[in-house]
Amino acid sequence: MFESKKFGFTILFPKKPINLFPNVESETGLQKFNVSVYEPAKGIMDENYLYRVTCTEYPDSLFSKIDNSTLEIFFEGSKDAMISKTKGVFLSEKVIELSGFPGREIKASLINGTAVIRVRTYLVKNKVYLVETITDIKKDHNKSIDKFFNSFQLQ
Repeated sequence: MFESKKFGFTILFPKKPINLFPNVESETGLQKFNVSVYEPAKGIMDENYLYRVTCTEYPDSLFSKIDNSTLEIFFEGSKDAMISKTKGVFLSEKVIELSGFPGREIKASLINGTAVIRVRTYLVKNKVYLVETITDIKKDHNKSIDKFFNSFQLQ
């Protein structure tokens, strides 16, 4: 089990992930990032190409007065950014939650329809968690994806 005490989550990666901790100064203030990623090396048997968790911690004031309409705008913007960044084709979206916190699961096809990215986005106070996998389109509904997503917990 991988644990990030600093960013308040645990998750079960197939193997030990690489961790990056960049901080970015933006117009909204300092954003602290935690990126944990595992990419199986070529020749390693795995059902997926990538497992990643990203946590972005924003200044407290940014999300202090969020309501339902701004929450929808936030998740819509998050979906649009993911599709644009990956050059993916939107496939589906569903409303989810984790420990009472709102979330969305987005699925998009990549690389001319040969791969699928699934991203679960959760807004937890002033933190945004992205839990994602990329896999071959033929392996879209494999047990490793479910195990990875279902193991994500807040501390």
